[in-house]
Amino acid sequence: MMTDNKKFPFSEEAERYILGCMMIDPTIVDQILSEITSDDFYVRSNKNVMVAIETLSKNNTAIDQLTVYNELIRLNTLEATGGIDYLYSLVEGVPSIANVEVYLNVLHEKTLERK
Repeated sequence: MMTDNKKFPFSEEAERYILGCMMIDPTIVDQILSEITSDDFYVRSNKNVMVAIETLSKNNTAIDQLTVYNELIRLNTLEATGGIDYLYSLVEGVPSIANVEVYLNVLHEKTLERK
């Protein structure tokens, strides 16, 4: 049983890198969405971005910073997410798209630890 003062395990970096990778290279979105969902994200702003990406994907809409931005507006979560600057920071902060599997593994580990 977890106590209230114990911090929930999560990796903000892995969450951010995965989102950034999807906006940089939309060809990996389907693969990533087959492995994770917005429920795997702990940080609220990252969860909001993932929900927008999931919605865009379901509607067969291209995924990039502009479409995610517009979807966050439509979902009325842009301000709570951190605005356009936050989306830019997600893309600019990605060390390497080639490491997306590493980021996914970290996210899976943290999700399992929280459960």
